[in-house]
Amino acid sequence: MVKWLTGLFTFLIVSTSVYAGNYQVDWTDVVMGAENYTHIEPLMDNEGRLVGFVYADTAAGAVVVDRFASNDTLMIFALDGIPRSTAGYLSDDGDTLFLYAAYARPGETPGIARIVAFPDGAMIETVHPECYSTYGDIVDAGKLEVGLRRANDGTIEGVRFEATLRYEEYIFTMGRSAEDISTSILFAPDLREEIVREAATSIRIGNLRGDEDTERISFDDYYYRYDFDELSDAVDSGEVRHSTVLAYDDIDNLIAYNSSYEGRSHDIVIGQFKPDDALEELIYHGNSNDLLGFWPGPTEHLACYSFAGDSVTELWYTEIGPAKLEMIYRPDRAIVTRSETGRVIFYDYSNGKLIDSIEINPDLEAVSFFAENSDEPQLFMAGRIHDTLLVYQLDMTIYDWEPAVEQVVPATFTLYQNHPNPFNGETEIRYDTEESQHISLNIYNILGQEIAILVDRVVSPGTYFVSWSGSDDEGLPQSSGIYFARLQAGGQSQMTKLIYLK
Repeated sequence: MVKWLTGLFTFLIVSTSVYAGNYQVDWTDVVMGAENYTHIEPLMDNEGRLVGFVYADTAAGAVVVDRFASNDTLMIFALDGIPRSTAGYLSDDGDTLFLYAAYARPGETPGIARIVAFPDGAMIETVHPECYSTYGDIVDAGKLEVGLRRANDGTIEGVRFEATLRYEEYIFTMGRSAEDISTSILFAPDLREEIVREAATSIRIGNLRGDEDTERISFDDYYYRYDFDELSDAVDSGEVRHSTVLAYDDIDNLIAYNSSYEGRSHDIVIGQFKPDDALEELIYHGNSNDLLGFWPGPTEHLACYSFAGDSVTELWYTEIGPAKLEMIYRPDRAIVTRSETGRVIFYDYSNGKLIDSIEINPDLEAVSFFAENSDEPQLFMAGRIHDTLLVYQLDMTIYDWEPAVEQVVPATFTLYQNHPNPFNGETEIRYDTEESQHISLNIYNILGQEIAILVDRVVSPGTYFVSWSGSDDEGLPQSSGIYFARLQAGGQSQMTKLIYLK
């Protein structure tokens, strides 16, 4: 770290572990009014070193900057609204600070501010982009985020603005209705040009087909509530949540989608996640359906997809508990998530396997993750507990990150005997596929009745493992007895016998 902040150190060096993971409190500082900070953004220099923090102060309606080199003097920039998200970077010489803040205005269209701070002054420009809307009044701003789009060499190519507004209206003889309508815009760095605009919750730009043309992926998490009398009347009211994920431009024929009244899309990330592959892939975080339409129930999951060739292929699929996808940690192959209870969980993005989890104070709020470049790159997590700001250093050197290798393609289509068998609790079923194809793996009872659908999607060539716990698709435990697992693909079919003992 560049500087240890002064203040009351409520922790010295703390080391703990869950499984093999550990962390330590790197610094802590008590700041008056910090309990109103709802967003904490690390400020990095051009070499990837931490030089300060940017805070969104909701009580003061201001962006607060703490640069370590400024002798603990805070820079405060007042806005005409409540800041919800910030992003920033320094000029090449380190003298000029460029900040962006997405802020809400009660009952009005949100705005985005561009702040340019020079050594001897500052300039603030604001833009209130037109958002997609419906009939009714704005009653709340849900998601409201701003972020930077960087080129491969680190230069800033654009500013991403994402807003989800809730509209409410009263329809005579029908009652009230509320809808979430989203807008995503990619601006030029000076905010004077809209590069891309979508009626969606989020938008990402990538190179999924490996050519020179730019493609983009967006998803929309749409919410609608209706009430024929009053919103408090549970009998005549209902809710609908509908999520979609769409691919644009040169991958029009590869439209991937997730659509469910019960599920939702959370996040998408584009990058190179498959070893020895020059093409980019997409990591998806959602609930219920995966992108290929497989519905395992209301299950939170991560999945990785390849857009190579003429179809979308699922490279791996991992079920997880309720959690937020925080970042992709590139020095190692880690997907970093954080659960509702404060547990930080790492997955290997090359195969989706769980690496480790660390239990950190669940009272930590306004959490953000960042990596600092050094001789041994480390992962950090910043946040606050009431008016105390903290940074945790997460030790990633303890993990044995083996070099990622390309998976060996099986020679045949094969369903293996489950293990253990007989089983009580959970058993694992392995299968191989020698080509990319639609696979179905179902469980049947001795009467030939379908009990559970374990796999129903297109998979790439490889070896896969699926677990079954003796329950049907609705989660109801089955009785002891003999069951059959049937693997099908095209005209091929194989079956194996499972013995379930309770």
